Parts: sequence; structure tokens; C-alpha cells
Amino acid sequence: WDNVKAGFTILARFFSLVCSEIPRFIGVNNSSRWAFLNHHLWLWIPGVVLWYGGYLQAVAMLVFLFVPRHPIPRWNTTRAFIVLSFLLVWASFWFTNKLPLAHIYLNFYPWLMLYSCYCWAYFADKPWGAWVAKAFVIFGLYFMLGHAWTHPPEFSVLSQRDKIQQAIHQKDYRLLGERIPGSLY
Repeated sequence: WDNVKAGFTILARFFSLVCSEIPRFIGVNNSSRWAFLNHHLWLWIPGVVLWYGGYLQAVAMLVFLFVPRHPIPRWNTTRAFIVLSFLLVWASFWFTNKLPLAHIYLNFYPWLMLYSCYCWAYFADKPWGAWVAKAFVIFGLYFMLGHAWTHPPEFSVLSQRDKIQQAIHQKDYRLLGERIPGSLY
């Protein structure tokens, strides 16, 4: 029943797949996220803009579900497909004890991206629309490059490159770690 009650959480994660999801990359809770931004002041402004802008993106996409008309054709079909996709994802978690984590329904990403493009196209003819879109792209590139620069290399898969190559050459996955007991993969 926990997954049945998690409908709003699943909806938020569903829309956040195509939004600026900065919090996930900079810390596990708000205090560690603020500590990261305060420690790297040169990433502070784009980080905060993308952090809260990502939340606004998800809310805007939810609000757009209730917009009856759109200048681009097939709006109603796309909107209905997104609603049905969400209901399918939500209902699929009713029958499993897995947590409703977003990576499980990542295969809906292309459809959500199409829907988000419909949403943002609504602002394309506004004088500030192109400016906001360009700012988001520039801030996103700047922040991700800065984050990659500051991110500790021990979290990278490349830190285990020698072990990975050895496991591939010897065809022995156990060199990297054991599989979860009872797993079928």
C-alpha cells in the first residue's frame, strides 16, 4: 500500500526526469547541498538558479496538463499520453514491493522530453522566453563542467579502471565485486 500512497511522489519524480535535477548531484540533503555551494562560490549562482529552476520546471509541467489548447498540433494527444503513461507507471508499482525510484521508469524519458518541449514552446514567442532558455543552457553547462572539475575522482568509475580491465580480460566479474545473493541477473 505504500506504493499506492506514493502517487504524488511518483508524479514529482516522473516530471523531474526531464528537469534540471541539480540537488541529486550535489548532496544527499539540503545542508550538504548548501555546504557544497558555499564551498564552491563560483558555482553558487548557477547552482541555485538550476536547483530552484528545476523545481519550477516540474511544477510548470504539471500545470500545463490543465492547459486546454496549444498552438502546436497534437497537444491534446501528447498531454493524454503523458497522463496515461504516469498512470501506467503508478499502477505498475501497486503490484511490487520495489521502491518507486525514477530510474525504473527512465524509459519514458523520450516522451517526457517531447512533452516538456511542448510546454516550453508555449513561451517561444515571448520576448523573455529565448533569454530564459539560453540562460538555463549556459548555466547548466557551466555548472556541470564546474561540478565535474570539483568532484572527487574516487567517485568515478575511472578510479577502478585497472580492475575493470582485468575483470574484462579474465572474464571474471568477481574481481569487481560479488553479485547480490539470490539475484537472477
